[in-house]
Amino acid sequence: MDVIFLMNNVWIVICAILVLVMQGGFILLEAGSVRMKNAGHIASKTVFTVGIVSLVFWAFGYGLIYVRALHS
Repeated sequence: MDVIFLMNNVWIVICAILVLVMQGGFILLEAGSVRMKNAGHIASKTVFTVGIVSLVFWAFGYGLIYVRALHS
């Protein structure tokens, strides 16, 4: 395989890990700004949103990133 293609894949995986870590921080930020009884709801809402966005990326974003690799 092409070295540039592999390095691009590594960069995308690193960025995905950073985004997931940032979502954990965002859960803590939102949970700190609401009452204790609503913290679980806020956390589940954020986890649900991450799941939906992951599915949308899988359906549309992956093809946009690798459009050149899929057609060669």
